[in-house]
Amino acid sequence: MKKVLFLMRYPLDDDYNLKLKFNGQMRACVNLGYDVYYIGYDASSYYLCNVNSGEKQATGRTHFYKYKNYRSTFAFFDLYSALASVLKNRQFDFIYMRNKPVTSKAVSALKKHKSSGGKLIVEIPSYGVNEASLSFARRLIYRLSKKSKEKFRQLADLYTLIGNDCPDTYNGKPAMEIVNGVSLETIPMKKQNEIGSEIHILALASMRDWHGFDRVIRGISSCSADEKLILHLVGQDLDGSVQKWLSLAGELNVSSNVIYHGALYDNQLNEMFDMCHLAVGSMAFHRIGATTGSTLKVREYIARGIPFIYGYEDSALDGTEWFAIRFPADESPVDFDRVIPLIKNIYTNRDAVKEIRRFASENLSWEKQLRPVFTGAEEA
Repeated sequence: MKKVLFLMRYPLDDDYNLKLKFNGQMRACVNLGYDVYYIGYDASSYYLCNVNSGEKQATGRTHFYKYKNYRSTFAFFDLYSALASVLKNRQFDFIYMRNKPVTSKAVSALKKHKSSGGKLIVEIPSYGVNEASLSFARRLIYRLSKKSKEKFRQLADLYTLIGNDCPDTYNGKPAMEIVNGVSLETIPMKKQNEIGSEIHILALASMRDWHGFDRVIRGISSCSADEKLILHLVGQDLDGSVQKWLSLAGELNVSSNVIYHGALYDNQLNEMFDMCHLAVGSMAFHRIGATTGSTLKVREYIARGIPFIYGYEDSALDGTEWFAIRFPADESPVDFDRVIPLIKNIYTNRDAVKEIRRFASENLSWEKQLRPVFTGAEEA
């Protein structure tokens, strides 16, 4: 059985929105017949973890864990120290690495992996996105690692690109376009609920300005429907946008229609999905210079079985799906007078939740995305 090591920042004890994606990718590789490992960490140590068996082995120490921005700074140094330790005693057929700043220790460790015949696959998760959209700490770390990054680029055997107009080569190496997928094993299906006097709308995200939920709030304020629209904002506020959106709701006299819950996980998040009738994808990608995307949240919405609205071109959707309503990539308010009749019709005339989830199973599985990636890496 061939061995795959996934390399990304994976906090074992903390909730982290990207863990859903990582778990889905790794579970898909298990289903494809690989022996799958990853490096995870907690407040004290780094561990080599085996997805197939559930076993884990300490392989390094965690430093400065309590620092507020640990995940965006010191975590890189600890991760690569753990990687070097792992590769002293183990060999892998593939390392699947999420693009991130690299250090000289990372370059040395990955050279060792390559010298033993291993392949390196590097995922660029937001190809074409302007660096200005990254946090200050992340931009600083990228600049500090520039020299090591130049050496690292030549080690990749294959790049996987998620984003806009992806080419078939990247940094002079073969590249393959993929889209974000889902794992139905890790995402529960929501309950189908009827629409009454209230329509509950879920906006799930790590909150930033480019999610554009102000477009939703302005749409709520101008809606003439009899039903009360209630927007539930769920997720960490990363740039102060939530307070701006709540202030906007106050200015438009719809404060009672907008509720911020903070981040929710596990049963609390499942209950939120069960209560809501409609979800919201990103409505303002254009604010960071993008009009096309492959967002994780839209995949989760489809896997959960909830209809949604969005404001960009999604690489997995053609814009005519009955369960998804696409709006222009501009600053116009969401036209809920158009949306509400469509949503009511969806819930009245079909088993919407099961049919949407079936779409995810047939079109968006991680197995479908990753099978050709590992085949391509072997041939590279």
